[in-house]
Amino acid sequence: MTDSTAVAVAAPKKPALPDAALQMLDQRRKMAEIAAKVAEQNWGKGLDVGMRNAVASYLREHALDVTEVHVLGGNIYRNAAYYLRRLSEMVEAGLVDYARHDHVHVDARLEKLAAGGNETAKTELDRRAMVRAEFNAPDEAKAVVVFRLKLKSVSEEFVACKWAGNGTRKNDPVGESFPVESAETRAARRCLRLVASQMPTLKRIEDALDEAADVVSLDMVAAYERARDERNRLGDGHVHDPAPKPPAVDDARNKALARYEALMGKAKRTDDDDAELADLLTDYPDFRPAA
Repeated sequence: MTDSTAVAVAAPKKPALPDAALQMLDQRRKMAEIAAKVAEQNWGKGLDVGMRNAVASYLREHALDVTEVHVLGGNIYRNAAYYLRRLSEMVEAGLVDYARHDHVHVDARLEKLAAGGNETAKTELDRRAMVRAEFNAPDEAKAVVVFRLKLKSVSEEFVACKWAGNGTRKNDPVGESFPVESAETRAARRCLRLVASQMPTLKRIEDALDEAADVVSLDMVAAYERARDERNRLGDGHVHDPAPKPPAVDDARNKALARYEALMGKAKRTDDDDAELADLLTDYPDFRPAA
């Protein structure tokens, strides 16, 4: 028996991909991950693949988390989570002297103490009454919250006031069910928007975000209108009903859902309408956009 003289030949190695190609593949992978997260959001379920990818690109380009925006009627809005994150960054950077919620609603406990002669309670009742008068906030509200923020670089305080509960806001089921939380969130969001509008650096960032969002929004609105027109041409010529309602679990949810669908059904919404929609989507994340 003779020994074999065959020599094992290693399989040729595949040439390494250029760095540019590897970077492109990595970007596509990350974009796909973000688009998948968009699809999981309540507002993302009504978007087609192209629209989801457009939103994902916007989020990636501007380092936004998917939880920091809502898409309503084809428009991108940065929500309370975004503004609170920006606030935490400002605090960490040493730009903020203080930021706090000031609860100034009518409190029966303070009234009882004041009636018993407690001077501290009397002073606090008077202070709260003056603050409510300053912002024209109703005494009947279950919660009245003033968010106060002082920057080290600005001499004056930034202030915003919001209220909720006891029927003080029309068509506000979320505020009725969660008055304190709603008033706190809305006041903070409003105040931080004021801060962003007054600080040149932040204003440039916010303006760039708004401009980029407008570009994406125009594309999404056009795609939405094309899809709607196509659906309405299907056979019977009638406008088709929106997606079925999610199951209701309680009266507050039913009211919130009815209000949500009414707002989504408007031909033209105001900024206040969109802010209310953002609140509804924050408190009821499984609501689906109307088709």
